[in-house]
Amino acid sequence: MLSEFLIVFMTVFQHFIPFSCEQAPVLNSFSSKTAYRNSDLVEFENGSKDLIGCELVHVNTIYRHGTRYPSKKDINKISEIFTKIIKSVSRNNLPKDFLNWKNPFSVHTEMELSKVGIQEMSELGKRFRVKFDSIIGNGNMLDRIKIFSTSKNRSKSSALHFLESFLMKSKSTKSISEIIRLDDNHLRFFDACPLYTNEVLESATMEREYRQFLKGPQIKAAVSDIQTKWGLQDVPLDGSDLKTLFSMCGYEIATNLSISMIQKPQEQTSPLCSLFSHHHFSILEYLYDLKHYWMKAYGHSISKLIGCKLMTPITKQIVEAARKYEQSGPKLDSAVLWFSHAETILPLIGLLGLFDQKLPMTANGFLQRLKSINHGNRFSVFRTANIVPFSGNLELNLYKCRNDTSNHTDGFYVQVRINEKVVPWPKTDNSSLISLNEFEKRMQICDVKNFHFDTKCQLKNANVDDYLKASLF
Repeated sequence: MLSEFLIVFMTVFQHFIPFSCEQAPVLNSFSSKTAYRNSDLVEFENGSKDLIGCELVHVNTIYRHGTRYPSKKDINKISEIFTKIIKSVSRNNLPKDFLNWKNPFSVHTEMELSKVGIQEMSELGKRFRVKFDSIIGNGNMLDRIKIFSTSKNRSKSSALHFLESFLMKSKSTKSISEIIRLDDNHLRFFDACPLYTNEVLESATMEREYRQFLKGPQIKAAVSDIQTKWGLQDVPLDGSDLKTLFSMCGYEIATNLSISMIQKPQEQTSPLCSLFSHHHFSILEYLYDLKHYWMKAYGHSISKLIGCKLMTPITKQIVEAARKYEQSGPKLDSAVLWFSHAETILPLIGLLGLFDQKLPMTANGFLQRLKSINHGNRFSVFRTANIVPFSGNLELNLYKCRNDTSNHTDGFYVQVRINEKVVPWPKTDNSSLISLNEFEKRMQICDVKNFHFDTKCQLKNANVDDYLKASLF
């Protein structure tokens, strides 16, 4: 009882903290529904220093699709919740903008790439061209670049708009759509693993932690706050309603082209957001991240191991690029680009050991989360707004370093970037580079001797208990 009292007390107390002291800026609080422009991961300071004397050889990048429209289910549900709220006897207490809100989303465009998503991918394509022109060069660049996408329209459209900007006026004998190869086998591996789809997505541990927080004191306090502040005691609101309001608030900010052009962050908003305090956003962000953590990254061993289906060919491509460089220079197979989903990238994050909190995310971990965001190592906080916002990307760059003095390497090093920002490798002395040999060693977790996807994913062949163990407990 005492612990629950302290949690509720801290939840209420947070409302009296000035905005400048808030733990989570609102615009970066929408978990995986955060707009790319609002993801605020700070670049690792030593990144540039580590690259002195190094030449970029190969780029391998996995992109999440650009900002998409919400699902039909969410579009319909927000209309139901909104109608329920404005029928309140105290509706005149509600913010005027909220009362005048009209649902801007159509079921006809559900989950499709939005205009903002097109803009995001076009800008990423332009920046990619500028950054990596040194290795891609002039002439027919498409001889030196490979592009893969999932079969989902939002991924294919993202690849298309990225390439249109990337190629600019470059000539090609093929149309852009012909260049994009569909590869659900490697990019939607999460659909092809019965052990994952049948067991992990329904796992008791994930459900326990997520449901416990959804029905816990923080969410209950947030519901009570909103009902009290806006006089909605006659409206039957629950945590699920708040979750939808929060999500659709995020979607409206992310997808609205007019909002995306507003320079002042505090003016990027949606009427749906007006019901919440800043602290409510922190609570609801944690709810979403709790689910992502257990389903797609560190919660269960299999959640990250299924990423081996993609990480194995990526590792081979990087190693092969180093071999070809030694033979012919840095002009062959210069880049491989993959266009996919958050569910594709997060298992790879787990395999690479990035943003590993060491202690698992649990229903009782919210206050520790606030402390970590405020005072902890930003590269050791599992926060999907910083990892897989819309258009989020994971970049593995191969470098040849001429000033390498190590006797244990051939001068090739791998750098990792998240959303175009350099991040330090875990289990290093704060370095943004690890040797290619070390990278291969770390990826041995995906060796078929350790994890054979087609065999281990079959329920009849798997020791389910082993793969459902919380990987951090």
